[in-house]
Amino acid sequence: MYSINEKTKEMASFVIGINCDTFKEFDHDDEINFLNQAGKQGCSFLPNTDNRIVGRGNPLLARDEFLSMDEVNKGLFGE
Repeated sequence: MYSINEKTKEMASFVIGINCDTFKEFDHDDEINFLNQAGKQGCSFLPNTDNRIVGRGNPLLARDEFLSMDEVNKGLFGE
């Protein structure tokens, strides 16, 4: 299980507007309702993939730059 130090909890509580432990106890619907009430825009999930967001994460995954072991061996040993 992950744990958050007290300073991080304080900062997160300040940002979301309620105690971090209280927010942690919310179920999915409660989270969505809280975010809809707190924010100016409603909380929504995009039905389609946004190409600008796909690259966030491992850049090698986003650019399909993984090599197979055969390709690595060929580069190293010239096979």
